[in-house]
Amino acid sequence: IIMVEYLSGNRIQGSSTLSESPPQTSWKKLGSGTISSGSASASTSSFTAKDNMMVLGNINGGNGYAIQFGHSSGAIDTGSNYRERYITDGTTNTQALRGDIWCYYDSNDDQMFNVSEISNYNGAEKFVFMKTASRDGTSPKLNKAVGKWTQTNQIDKVQVKSFSNVSADSKFVVIGCDNDESDSGTNFWESIGSKTLDSSTNSFSVDLTSTKDFLMFVLTKEKTGGYVNPKLAFNDNTSNYKTRSSDNGGSPTDPSGGGNAHIFLRAGEADGRSFTVGYICNLAGVQHGVITDSTNAGSEGAGTAIDRNQAFGWWQDTSRITKINISHGASGSFASGTKIEVFGGNI
Repeated sequence: IIMVEYLSGNRIQGSSTLSESPPQTSWKKLGSGTISSGSASASTSSFTAKDNMMVLGNINGGNGYAIQFGHSSGAIDTGSNYRERYITDGTTNTQALRGDIWCYYDSNDDQMFNVSEISNYNGAEKFVFMKTASRDGTSPKLNKAVGKWTQTNQIDKVQVKSFSNVSADSKFVVIGCDNDESDSGTNFWESIGSKTLDSSTNSFSVDLTSTKDFLMFVLTKEKTGGYVNPKLAFNDNTSNYKTRSSDNGGSPTDPSGGGNAHIFLRAGEADGRSFTVGYICNLAGVQHGVITDSTNAGSEGAGTAIDRNQAFGWWQDTSRITKINISHGASGSFASGTKIEVFGGNI
């Protein structure tokens, strides 16, 4: 950040002595791993434990996606110290005592993209929320799981595994931060694109300033006129997408009207304002999985019910994402104040 001083006559003076680095009080990279082709698991080395953790991972082939934890005083825990409840594609809800926490569909999956959020407080059991989008060449599927690791030592090792050997190298990264994260290290999530509308439009895009392995975006939608239902695309490409969505916890459905030109966010329709957070796998040489969560405010005021939506899908292309396109095909328009911010991080 370049600091300036305002002198008499509205003159501006810059000074290298009045400069400072951006604060580094956010998520840090803790560790990473690669499941080599023909293997079924990989683990990180021991890392500095943090209060909050996230695992972002991609598995090619194999049979399911699971994580396990460890503490530096011992090996990765593979014993029956995990408990979970999961729902797969809206049809299954169960709990089991296991040797891992899994997000799983079936052995036909060609690829799985997972986002896991973990509470890692010392002296307490560890809670996990997992979301996995999988594809089998036809329709994307979604698994959501909540789980816990019953141990109370802080996690400082993570293992990601499938239940059969993967078909190609599969990568994951572990990031974390403390509640009072110190101003040191390097932030994992870097701002790589942002756009705020100053007038109404039916579509807009943001070019990314660098290419990253994983992306996170935040979309705040304002609308004018009739329906506005945002759609997501990449690199100006309007083909090769597979998408489904779930409204208010219901079973996932294909988007109305079909087609494969976008990933349908289902983040607004006739509602005035919506808020979307999405994660994207942007690893080199693989198709790109997308998982988003949206809330639609409806009319303003406490008397209007709020909706939630989860959309997921794949851009079936291996080109790295360098541009994000937002559009819609209904009767309204994106209004001034609509904003997208994009962050990225590398393994």
